[in-house]
Amino acid sequence: WKEMWTSYTSTIGNGFDKSMTFDKFNEDLYYILTEKTEGDAAARVRAVEPGQGFEAYQRVYIWFSSICGMALNKRMDGLMVPASPTKPEELAAAIEKWREQLRIVETYGDGYAMSAPFKISALQRLMLNYREKFNVIESMAARECPTIEAQFEHILKASIEMAAKLRLDEAFITSKGHPMEVDKKTKRSEGEGE
Repeated sequence: WKEMWTSYTSTIGNGFDKSMTFDKFNEDLYYILTEKTEGDAAARVRAVEPGQGFEAYQRVYIWFSSICGMALNKRMDGLMVPASPTKPEELAAAIEKWREQLRIVETYGDGYAMSAPFKISALQRLMLNYREKFNVIESMAARECPTIEAQFEHILKASIEMAAKLRLDEAFITSKGHPMEVDKKTKRSEGEGE
């Protein structure tokens, strides 16, 4: 660290205060890290000798880099192989959560953006418990859309609409009973009149 310090401070025109010494900066950095970190990061700072700011910074940096990499890998796994909800009322929320994760990953840069065929495959996996409906949506998109990107957009929009309809249907059934169960309603009505 001292060699890097000497190299940096000896460069003319970097705007660095020449009166700042390596030891003073090391102590100040340690103090700042001690005051500004919490949780796991703070534990890494406290694990070094007091006053060793560069070493504390290095430990936090290495820990944070590994955590971010694992989080990105987990997020990519969730995008490529999303869990398929078993309850119809959960499908809309699952699609929205998948879209949110997709947007987050795409902010990392073009190298992390999924191509349309992979997005379609991931949506198919997400809607595994609604395979027949998804197949209808996918075949309609293939007929109506000229590009694979347009097909994905069509499939996504139709899937969101279908999920919303499933949620509404489930809410209606839960609150009013299944519309095809006429006997229960008739028997209940007949029993009330006696």
